[in-house]
Amino acid sequence: MRGELGEGGLGHRLDLAEVLVDRGQPATLPEAIALAREEVSRRGSTEARFQLARALARSGARDAREEAAREVRAALASGAHEAQLYELAAALEAQRGDTAAAALYTRLADRLDPGGSGWRALDVGQLR
Repeated sequence: MRGELGEGGLGHRLDLAEVLVDRGQPATLPEAIALAREEVSRRGSTEARFQLARALARSGARDAREEAAREVRAALASGAHEAQLYELAAALEAQRGDTAAAALYTRLADRLDPGGSGWRALDVGQLR
């Protein structure tokens, strides 16, 4: 993916950011954040904001977590209704100490994915 990005390839920036976040290696999170930020600046899609929020949240820095929460709120304000997005919102709100908001987002995630389709095994809401 990196090679194609260097050659001007399209569409792989967000894929690479997602892979880097999924791997969970702290050393690659700055690259994931930079890639996702670039994607948000090019097209502020729900998916781009979600991946940026995941990368920021995983970095563990307090200011990054606040930025992650802003990105999640922007994605939700666009009208997105995705269980993974609600799960991340719940984790961020719990970390901020807003248990009522965290519970609401958890219920919304559960309502959209009542059977636990397996995406939760990806630890979407796992934060540092």
